[in-house]
Amino acid sequence: MDNKKNFFIIIIIFFITGLITGIQFKQQPSKTDIITMKNIYERKQAIENEKLEIEKLRSTIEHLDEKLEKYNASDYNVDEVIISLQSELEKIKILIGEKDLEGPGIRIYMKDSDKYVQGQNINNFIIHNSDVLEVINDLKAAGAESIAINGSQIVWNSQIDCNGATIKVDDKIYAPPFIIEAIGDPDQLEAALNSPNSIVQLMKIWNIQVHITKVDNIKIKKRESAPQYKFLKIAEEGES
Repeated sequence: MDNKKNFFIIIIIFFITGLITGIQFKQQPSKTDIITMKNIYERKQAIENEKLEIEKLRSTIEHLDEKLEKYNASDYNVDEVIISLQSELEKIKILIGEKDLEGPGIRIYMKDSDKYVQGQNINNFIIHNSDVLEVINDLKAAGAESIAINGSQIVWNSQIDCNGATIKVDDKIYAPPFIIEAIGDPDQLEAALNSPNSIVQLMKIWNIQVHITKVDNIKIKKRESAPQYKFLKIAEEGES
């Protein structure tokens, strides 16, 4: 394979890596006949999360432009390219959950309220998948580098769905209490969740039990299985 083809493959690899890095968790709007303050807050947070995603994608584009400039240079070093690719491969393995991870961070304990107020909407006193998703988005916005729910590592294509009184994380079902662990700057992560506009503070208004603990070294296990793709394949060179 000539140098031109090698260069083309390198650019494609970096492009895919950049796109994967730019992916964030998304939630489909849930259908409900009842509009509550909690629903309004969640919609507002969803808009803010979309804005964060746009900014992250812009940053990814700038990152790709820098790589294009580097590898367009006529004097690029093959050894440097190999080292760079190996580094990118390790990042991809982390993104898809193929690595055991550890580092400082926080642990969040969440449990349904045990103080239901007569006449109030019962849904405000229990934890929903949307609440868990909002906590994860707040952690990611605060710089969390890895997150797990009840021991299950969350990766770029993880799904968090409602499953009656429980939640379904990918193919596993969990009942309260939920324990979310996040690796990152403990002070920064804790501050984000304790900010006045965070979902955690809203849950506390409804007496949902939320306890945050700083941890010196959190360990997050790799996923039991790698993502499986039924329809995705790498396009052959020359395909349109």
